[in-house]
Amino acid sequence: MFRRKKRNVTLDSNVLISYVISKKDDSIVKKVVTKSVTDDRLMLTDVIFDECLRHTERRKARVSKEEMSGMLKELSSEIIKITPVPSNEELAERYKIRDKKDLKILYSVEMTDSVILVTYDDDFFDNVEGVKAEIMYPADYLREDERKGLLKKLFGRRRFGKIFISDIRSTDSISDKFRHRGDRRPPSEMFPSAKFRHRGDRRPSAEGCAFLWLWA
Repeated sequence: MFRRKKRNVTLDSNVLISYVISKKDDSIVKKVVTKSVTDDRLMLTDVIFDECLRHTERRKARVSKEEMSGMLKELSSEIIKITPVPSNEELAERYKIRDKKDLKILYSVEMTDSVILVTYDDDFFDNVEGVKAEIMYPADYLREDERKGLLKKLFGRRRFGKIFISDIRSTDSISDKFRHRGDRRPPSEMFPSAKFRHRGDRRPSAEGCAFLWLWA
């Protein structure tokens, strides 16, 4: 299993609301919240907490205010206070996002030094600026360790990095590293450039291999 240090993670209010509403213990959102609490550090601010409570005031809300408050407090030993929050005009100068209502979420991410923001909101994936945190959908956050663990198991970080750190600019030298003794095909055929690959070509490209090293 892939292991790493705990990170500060912020869950958007839509993720937390879905967690409270969901009745399935094996749902993705339940697993996401569990991972943020056990494997990482959940950063629950008073801004996000209050936004979740405001959801219960809607006409068709499926949970009560008391139920929402109780379940959220069970996730975190303390609600991180970051209020008072700057005005939307001030926040708009610091961050860039399509929906101005989400400015406070970005402010929460920055104030808690979160390295990951998990959200269902597509607006956060449309040229957001001003925060260094990686923004993920819940399913991607849940599967990230599986992907990184698989890459490390298949290639090994030291060996994989050693191959590509010196050859990242050379297609021929990269492909030569992976040629077996009986292979008489030219390097360009083994690792075609991404610019010249046809749609059905499933072979790894030199650019793709370099990307895998950087991503791992």
